[in-house]
Amino acid sequence: MAARLLGLIVRDTDGRWTVDYAGPLAREVLTGNESMGFFTAARAFAMGARDGFRRDGRTVLFERYSALVQYLDRCAPLWGEGG
Repeated sequence: MAARLLGLIVRDTDGRWTVDYAGPLAREVLTGNESMGFFTAARAFAMGARDGFRRDGRTVLFERYSALVQYLDRCAPLWGEGG
């Protein structure tokens, strides 16, 4: 089980280690309507927060949420959503 869970730890596009909680292994493990709701809600929240931080001029948080949205966009096809 531990070896399988280690598959969730990957290097992100910036070279840092991260948990790939919406990637292929997570998609394999999380099945059903509840998992689709998780991804859709997470993506909508991230996009809304990013846009709010941009409007408010909160540059650091805007950049962080932009990176999160990019990650979720890359994972979207796994979850049956457009990228």
